[in-house]
Amino acid sequence: ILNYIKPNCNPYLLCLEDVFIYQGQQVLVLDYIPNSIELFDYIVETLNNEITQIHVDNIMEIVFRSVKGLYTLHYNNIVHRDIKPENMLVARDEKGIITETRYIDYGFSCKKGDEKCLFAHGGTENYEFPIILRNKSEIPKNYEERWKFMLASDIWSLGVTFFVLFRPEYGSFFRYYRNYYKKNNFNIWNDDITIIQKNINNLINVIWAEPKYENYDKVDDFFKELLQMMII
Repeated sequence: ILNYIKPNCNPYLLCLEDVFIYQGQQVLVLDYIPNSIELFDYIVETLNNEITQIHVDNIMEIVFRSVKGLYTLHYNNIVHRDIKPENMLVARDEKGIITETRYIDYGFSCKKGDEKCLFAHGGTENYEFPIILRNKSEIPKNYEERWKFMLASDIWSLGVTFFVLFRPEYGSFFRYYRNYYKKNNFNIWNDDITIIQKNINNLINVIWAEPKYENYDKVDDFFKELLQMMII
């Protein structure tokens, strides 16, 4: 995948610079991104510093860059299949302003045409499409349909990542979703997908009805609408 990405590399993807053999082992030389950390660590760092929110300008920058990165992957016929905060790098300048966001870890990624890869399981439970989690028989068997399904699954995973970014105090959206609906006999293994979609929409409405963060007034509705488009 790294070799396949290399000709189409851009500032939204971590790319391969060189490959060489050292003491019989293959060594990959990747882009060096100074002052960078995983998006997950950036979110945790924010919470540990008792800052109740990530600055809205930084959120918008991360959203813009990660959408551009996913577009680049999909445009070049690659599905990532494991999008989550741990698989994204963010870099900051001396003022803490986000200057870069890049996708990393293409271990589960597939290029179009690689049927063996596409039909193998990949991903992280809390960021996977609900259908993948509950019943593999619901995943399309036809190759073209499965490819479209995996494109949509990437979008879902990015949407759930955005939820963690927009509302970090809730942690994993899917874990929170399961815990929230336990009292309502939540059962992802039996519920119809339309019921799951309705529950997700209701939960987003409940969360967004709570008091808004400072400085979020002009963009919080945008965040909500973006999530509703991506994970419902």
